[in-house]
Amino acid sequence: MYNFFKAIDQFGIEQKLSIPAINPTQRSAIGGVATLTLYGISFAYFLYEFIDWQQNNKLPKITSLQKQISQAENVQIEGIFAHISHIASNENKIDPFDPNNLIFYPILTTQPNNKNESQILKSRLDHQTLETGQITNKFIIENPNFIGSPPTALEMIYQDYQILFGYCNPNTLEEGYQCANQDTIQKFQEQQNFFEIQIYIQQYDTKQKSLIKIPKFYSLDISSDKMLYCSFNLQANQIDVDDGFLFSNSNEQIFFSDFNMFTNTYDILQSEKVYGQKPVFVAYFTIDQIKSVIYIEYPKISEILANAGSIVTWILQISFIFIKYNEMICTQNARKDVISMFYTDYSDIRIKTNYLGKISQLKLKEKIYDINKIHSFIESLHQIADQKMSYINLQFEVSRIQLILQECLGIDQMKKCLQQNHKLESILDKLGLNEIPQTKKCKIQIQPEEQQNDNLRQQEQSEGELIIQNDLLPEEDLESHIGLLLMKENTQYTQVEFNQSLLPQAGSQIDLKLNHQEKQPSSIS
Repeated sequence: MYNFFKAIDQFGIEQKLSIPAINPTQRSAIGGVATLTLYGISFAYFLYEFIDWQQNNKLPKITSLQKQISQAENVQIEGIFAHISHIASNENKIDPFDPNNLIFYPILTTQPNNKNESQILKSRLDHQTLETGQITNKFIIENPNFIGSPPTALEMIYQDYQILFGYCNPNTLEEGYQCANQDTIQKFQEQQNFFEIQIYIQQYDTKQKSLIKIPKFYSLDISSDKMLYCSFNLQANQIDVDDGFLFSNSNEQIFFSDFNMFTNTYDILQSEKVYGQKPVFVAYFTIDQIKSVIYIEYPKISEILANAGSIVTWILQISFIFIKYNEMICTQNARKDVISMFYTDYSDIRIKTNYLGKISQLKLKEKIYDINKIHSFIESLHQIADQKMSYINLQFEVSRIQLILQECLGIDQMKKCLQQNHKLESILDKLGLNEIPQTKKCKIQIQPEEQQNDNLRQQEQSEGELIIQNDLLPEEDLESHIGLLLMKENTQYTQVEFNQSLLPQAGSQIDLKLNHQEKQPSSIS
């Protein structure tokens, strides 16, 4: 199980050898400024997109189609649905809806599929004062609940509404109202009269995510000897709004978005037989058999992130310039360190390049050299330094060193050197750790004389090494075993000092080789 989880780990890191010991990644001040600038622009753009999305400025996806209404389709209207008023051309006109001189009084009724369940509803008379100071009276229809079914339904379930305007009858008049006298009615019939019917349809505001009411007006000519019949087919609009943050979150609403009006005129006497009185105007409201279904899907956070991410990715392409700049700086620093190992005064050289990266000036200790003459030499020096930094070249040099050591020391001597074991116990004892050593019982064993002599020689050799090790400090012991060939920072040698330090070591290695050859038995006997 442990190996299985280890095998599927997707967060492993690649082990790399760092060239600089302290800062394995090359960075520059120009790259830092570019990082702040590019990431600042990217974050600002993402913030702009996010705020713009929160304010619903992103256009949603809208799909619409026409469908037949469902069985017993219910549309509930909250608030004012319609109101009817009289249009007066001047102040001397008689208003038939004046509560103190009512000429017409409306009767609002429901028209269900079961006629026995029809109800008479109370219509509210409202007064409105215009800017001119004129008072307008209007009858208001509020909070209707429409029900409709398709013609193909097995059971027709519906509920429509009808408002009938007949002459005022004192016997059926509500308290607070008064019918007009015959003289007022006569003057009203002599003037030209128009009814204004205003129906509120609704539309969905995609920005506010709410329904807004829009009034739609019609003017109707009213005559006292004919009845005007208006049928309003209300078109239902069903919307399915998906405004989820990350996942779908659908909200369904249904309302009336439009209507069609059909008008007819009938003889007033014939109408009296149908309605039981002399109506001058009848308005009938019903649901249309066809409804609009609209699917609205707002952008989710994933789309905003994808949109912003594509732009941010394009912006961050500019970082390629600064990556190349850091690569150039890294190559120059590594090349400088490698060449300084062989030519210690290379760090004093000041090289200037043009915008194409070619050397334009080389200066060393206030000496300016001719670029044309030394250009090929410097290029060759840089090329060799680049080759020495390659991993294959490092392996090649290690193999050459191994062959040289084999030639100088011999295989046996190298094996003895490789078999030496250095332990930390002696160093920790020098540091004075407070640990009580465990006593061991001595066991007396009888060994052969030759084995005893070998043990005595090994013991003398170990005691000699221990004396040498005891003379060294713990830090010096680490330097001699681990840090002997470690490259020291801020250490410079002149070429003469470096060569002189190598001469005694080379001489001792040659002497060691000669001594080793003398000790080997001759192959000719």
